[in-house]
Amino acid sequence: LVSFPSPKVQAESMKLLIALMEGGNEYVQKCIYDYFIAEDCSTFFNTVQGLFKTGIIDTKDSRKVMKRIQERNSMDPEQRNRVSQFRASVVGLGAPSDSGFRGSVRNSIMGMEMPKPGDPALLEQQSVIRNGLFQDMLRMCQLMVEGHYHDMQELFRSQSHIQHATENYDIMAELMRYLDEVQPAVLDALSLTTDMITLQMPMLLNIAIQVLATILELIQGPCHSNVMAVAQSSFLNTAERLLFSCKYNREIDILKTDGVPKNTNIVQTQCTIKTLILSTYRALIEGTGIELSGDGVNPDAQVVARRMIEVLNYEAMMEEAAYIRDKCWEEWERNPLSDTDLHKRLLNLRSEALNYLFLTQELDMLDMKTSNTAKGDPKCANPYCAKYPRCNKYCLGHARLHTQALNQFFNGYTCAIEAQHAGKIEKVYFELTDHCRMKLRDMKWVERTKRVIFDVPRNNPKEKLEAMLDKIVLVLYTLKHERELYQRAYAYRDHNDSKSILTKSLNMFTTVFGGMWLLQDNVYSAVLGSPFLVSLLILCIMTISYDDGGEKWKNSAGWWSVLLLGWLQVLMCALATVLFLVKEAMIISFKERQSKGQEDPQRLLNVKEPIRWTRQTMWAVLYNYRFWFLLFLMLAAVLGATYSPFCFALHLLDFLVHSSAGSEVMQSARVGGPALGRTFLVGILVIVLYSIVSFVAFRDYLTMDRIAKEANEPPGGHYAPNFNTNQHCTTLYQCVGQHILNGLTGHIGSVFGDPVVEWFPWNQVPEGIDDYSSFQTRSMFIMSFFVIWGFLLSNIMTGQIVEAFTDIRNKKQSSQRDLAERCFVCSLERSEFEHNKSVGEFGFIHHVATEHNPLFYLYYLDYLLRVDETEYTGLEAVIAKSLKEKRGKRTDWMPVNCSLQVERQHWEMESKKDVASKQQEETVASIKFVDVTVKDMDRRITRIEEQIRGVQDSSNQILQVLKESGVLANLASQFISPEALAASNPAGL
Repeated sequence: LVSFPSPKVQAESMKLLIALMEGGNEYVQKCIYDYFIAEDCSTFFNTVQGLFKTGIIDTKDSRKVMKRIQERNSMDPEQRNRVSQFRASVVGLGAPSDSGFRGSVRNSIMGMEMPKPGDPALLEQQSVIRNGLFQDMLRMCQLMVEGHYHDMQELFRSQSHIQHATENYDIMAELMRYLDEVQPAVLDALSLTTDMITLQMPMLLNIAIQVLATILELIQGPCHSNVMAVAQSSFLNTAERLLFSCKYNREIDILKTDGVPKNTNIVQTQCTIKTLILSTYRALIEGTGIELSGDGVNPDAQVVARRMIEVLNYEAMMEEAAYIRDKCWEEWERNPLSDTDLHKRLLNLRSEALNYLFLTQELDMLDMKTSNTAKGDPKCANPYCAKYPRCNKYCLGHARLHTQALNQFFNGYTCAIEAQHAGKIEKVYFELTDHCRMKLRDMKWVERTKRVIFDVPRNNPKEKLEAMLDKIVLVLYTLKHERELYQRAYAYRDHNDSKSILTKSLNMFTTVFGGMWLLQDNVYSAVLGSPFLVSLLILCIMTISYDDGGEKWKNSAGWWSVLLLGWLQVLMCALATVLFLVKEAMIISFKERQSKGQEDPQRLLNVKEPIRWTRQTMWAVLYNYRFWFLLFLMLAAVLGATYSPFCFALHLLDFLVHSSAGSEVMQSARVGGPALGRTFLVGILVIVLYSIVSFVAFRDYLTMDRIAKEANEPPGGHYAPNFNTNQHCTTLYQCVGQHILNGLTGHIGSVFGDPVVEWFPWNQVPEGIDDYSSFQTRSMFIMSFFVIWGFLLSNIMTGQIVEAFTDIRNKKQSSQRDLAERCFVCSLERSEFEHNKSVGEFGFIHHVATEHNPLFYLYYLDYLLRVDETEYTGLEAVIAKSLKEKRGKRTDWMPVNCSLQVERQHWEMESKKDVASKQQEETVASIKFVDVTVKDMDRRITRIEEQIRGVQDSSNQILQVLKESGVLANLASQFISPEALAASNPAGL
């Protein structure tokens, strides 16, 4: 239907596809791709290419019309009227023609209302731009690759791998070509002084924005083939011209907002275009991290980086970022949690300025990975240049262009983490959310959050990261809850659909008190700790002024003070209970669901889903001990104010719950309590066993209590009936109870009377074993209990108490030692980074503070969960998908046993080894060549010597033959006299 000849059918079919794929629909995308693979897709891409060609023609036509209209507007009114009358007389009309595309554009510029794109009356016109068909086609192409659908991205560049494809169409090239054509029109529109570009060329501007968005979606992921196609095309030059043309006019207030619709304000349009271009720049160098295999950086990434460094104008980008920062800094700091149109514009401008800085930082990192030139500027403020003498690092200085104000802005509003994906590790810069930025300034919150995150088991690195992620998700849910409370305090929005009166009441209270100062962390902690302090003050006043509690005391100042503080205590306990429900009830419910693994973190942390009171939340609160403890304190406060002030003493138990010292005691009780309880149970059983033996064997020797004897009454007083004044063990129950009372203090001998007078009446040890055998047996029986209780059980329980505190201290010291000697995130040893420090890196302290800070991962997930899924980059999409995986795969993107600093150092060492190895190979090859050359020369010299000897032998033979034949003598006699011959040849030769 998209390829159908009728423009109406094409338009409606495109709208249908857009509606089906809006927001990202993987199933529809897969169906379309399968259809392209199974059928001939050439018709579809031919139609798309044809629309591009028609769009280029219409764009050129519209520019011509715009130039004529601008020339006409530049005339004086009288001259303009004469030209209009002349044109009307030429065409035979009484007025200028307003029909067709040129007339409609002119009408729009003259201030007349423009028909909306997609109007059926315009679909039959020749202009695909005017009827909205071209923009729908671009949007359809963008949605077909939404979510970084790699196979479809490749298909838009080439269809040659499809069996049924008869032709090959490069839609990527068509996009670049059209951007080149529309770029002058955008320059013309944005160069006008008016603030309302709706009256100039809205469709072409919207189409230019849509073209940039489509290009961005086609390369994100990254799709390396499309990235190379964009980098090697004219896109970078065209984009640089667009960036320059979108430079803010210094005479226009960029903070001005007059309620105009989207894309009608020139500042908003400029910001949108520049943000898309900067996002495309960053997408071109996405996924250019260091290979964990030690191969360094991909060669294609080096080509892209060099191409961008050649084209990009860093000075202009830094100037624009500095201008935005200077204009908006005060507004950014004034009200970070506002939700007005001005605040939204401020956020867009801040994102644009930060994208400039992100790009320079990422290109600097890429330069340092790929460049081998040893350069450095001693005046450079960049840390890599500062350490150049030690590490020979090369810094082109893109980040050098950051001024001190820009550095302050960059450090205050951004963070960076390291992530691994597809066998690479790379640094990811991101913008801090306003709520996280506020929390980052609260050092108490930072320290408390670190303690929460670090309190995880350290069995192995993977399990540690999984536990850390659970803690981070819990903190993120807390931040989300606080954010909603603040927002509800500023503007009430009813999110409650429940019919329950209690639920509605709780939601109403949460809405009203959400953003008030009572829910701030320090105030909330003070309210929770106030019952202990007020009760302590009440007890101090009672200690000073209370006598017998009679009427005299009730009329004193102490009584009135206690009464006033008592009702204040009731109010504080009630307030603490309500604040606990508002601030922590949702978090308790979340903890319960998280521990059961009922839902994935990304859905629970969805910022678009409000937090509501549910029945599950109420049950979670009812099962929480802190809720019942607060109710107990409130009941004690009511009893203390109405019945007896001594009930306030129960509030001293709050020390065990809300103080660090009490928490340590309770923690030791939880750690050593079970073993201590088992040992105590053994002690009770031993005492019961001894009491039974005493009752059976030594009942006649058990005496009554000495105090009772002296008072001539039984231990139970004169109210105890039928009490035997001679014995403690009249009944077995009485005997067991008396042994327990005395045995817990460590000696049951007091049950048998005085050890000296009653155990051994003669005040000495018997002379023989047979003397007083019953007394000796009883004494051995008592001393055996001393040994079992005093030396064994009592010391075992003491040792268990000490062991509990020792375990807690050892775990704490082990955690501190682990944090001091090992990175919490990547689990690499401190020595790895200290070794790198000696060759120019920053060392372990810098690594754990800035590179692998667990809080930065928390901030990154908070940023990620607040970004729309359709705007994710390739790495962000991977991380978001990992969060939905089962436990064990959620942290695959986190760096385990690897770090960018260490990997970069290893890669550089490997590069140096490769260079040295190549040099060694070249030297060996040269030596071999010289050796072969020398041997060859030796062989040649030997052959020459052999040839010379052969010539000499031949010459001697010839001379000998000539001598024997007498030829030489005849020759000599003819030319030389006999006397001269004899003188020169005495040997007669």
